[in-house]
Amino acid sequence: MLLPIFDQNLTKPHKTCGFYVVRTSSNIFLVTSCSYSRLVFLSARMEQAVLWGLALTRNDNHYLGDRRPPVSHLLFGVKAAFVLSCLFELLVQLAQPSFADSWVSLMKAGEEAKKSGNFAQAKMYYSSALKIAETFGEQDPRLTATLRELGDAYLKGHELAKAETTYRRELKILGTIGENYSDVVHDYYSLGQVYAGRGNYQEADKFYRKALAVVEKNRNATSKELYYLLYEMACNCRRLGRYDEAESYFDRMLVARREINHDNPESFEDLEAIGGNYFDEEKYQEAKRSYLLALSLAKSNGAKSARVALLLGRLAEILIHEGKFDEAKRMSLQLHDVAARYRGPTIGLTARLVEVGFHLHDAGHSADAEPLFKLALDHPPDASLNPKERGEALCRLGTIYQTSNRFSEAASCYEKAAHQYRQISGPVSVELSHCLSWLGMVRTLQKQPKQAESLFRQALAMALKLPQPHDLEVAGVLRCLAGTMLMEKNYPASEAFYRRALSIYEESGDPDLKAKTLLEIAAVLRFENRTALADQLAAQANAIRANPHEQRLPTNPTLTESEGKH
Repeated sequence: MLLPIFDQNLTKPHKTCGFYVVRTSSNIFLVTSCSYSRLVFLSARMEQAVLWGLALTRNDNHYLGDRRPPVSHLLFGVKAAFVLSCLFELLVQLAQPSFADSWVSLMKAGEEAKKSGNFAQAKMYYSSALKIAETFGEQDPRLTATLRELGDAYLKGHELAKAETTYRRELKILGTIGENYSDVVHDYYSLGQVYAGRGNYQEADKFYRKALAVVEKNRNATSKELYYLLYEMACNCRRLGRYDEAESYFDRMLVARREINHDNPESFEDLEAIGGNYFDEEKYQEAKRSYLLALSLAKSNGAKSARVALLLGRLAEILIHEGKFDEAKRMSLQLHDVAARYRGPTIGLTARLVEVGFHLHDAGHSADAEPLFKLALDHPPDASLNPKERGEALCRLGTIYQTSNRFSEAASCYEKAAHQYRQISGPVSVELSHCLSWLGMVRTLQKQPKQAESLFRQALAMALKLPQPHDLEVAGVLRCLAGTMLMEKNYPASEAFYRRALSIYEESGDPDLKAKTLLEIAAVLRFENRTALADQLAAQANAIRANPHEQRLPTNPTLTESEGKH
């Protein structure tokens, strides 16, 4: 019967050499018409060449499924099967495109997709090319070439696990050929990038060193390849804190660059990286020279304003370290203006704005830090600024608003920061406890003691649940609660919370905090007209400040939280 053929997923018949080739999902069938207009169908599998069926001529009035065909027709079909089976392999090859040509086409398509940045499409083309390349055998260089390109597409698309598997498979094949093969260097280098992308810089260093060892032994890398390898090795050593090693690799990198481009022996990207190594090593003068030269090259080469802003930010940080705050402020203003005009991708820029803001804020220049924080937080989040740093920037901006009596803006910043910390650390973290305490302080300043008390109690409960001891955090929240109770004229509760905090400070041995807390207890006692005891505690506080190393405080009973809820 012919019917089984048409039960399958047939494609459009393709005519070649007078025959029709019909493809299905699992077979290819030859269709040939003879002088009697009979059709013979044969299985594409030569070793199982069988007669699938016959369609009889219109003259014989035999139709598909009507009745059994005449014996003469069957004999004709058998003879045709023997003849056609001998020619079948040749006909099928003629009917199909060349595997080699298909591989070349797919590799070219993958390259075009990769150049346009469409790595998903590139992976699709290279994966299809790999299926063909695998039929060529492991010794065929087309297989390793396909694996290399597919691995690169995975790496560019940040699919690190798949990239690693692909590179390791290629290395296994290349191991049978010999390390002199140039792709060995490429794969070791790429595996270094895979591990660096995971933050495993120790493992990345091992692969970079393997790549360099092969290059130095076999001299099988171009100056350009050597330049990129040395650059990555230097940057990786910098991440590991091995600054002297990084410096030596940067020097070798510059030599390789001069061989690539005699007219442009230095790039601002290279000088920026070298300056970063000096900066991390706290060699600020050397870093400053590199950054200034990089800034000059960046401006002359028409670099994107984001790169200029990054360099301005680093120079501002160096000036802050040097204590040159007037120059640092002018540099930070330039940074702000350049960054505010930039509308492209912000990778690295928001982090640099926040870093400079942190330094200015730490140095007491809050007014200059504020516009940098605001600009950084207005930018869409990017990979350079991790969620914790974003939360800290929100909290610092909140304290700037709080100290300038802009309480609503401060509360908004703290609430956003709390939301950020809950997302990254869950319901319990020291950062979230801080955030709730600061928000409670704002509510206190806004004369909202009930809201403040609720926030402080949340912060206290959280501080007591922290996995590591955070006694000073607990003591700080207790003092905040005590202050709220004082506002509500609940003097016994206020004194109880202050004394709990005092007992923690006695154990921690912080004389300044002990003195402050004693004075706060004395203030509560005066509200209760217990002036004699208040004067005694004030005298103890003054004595501690006069001689902070001398222990003068009596042991205070530790009160439970419930005892403070009067």
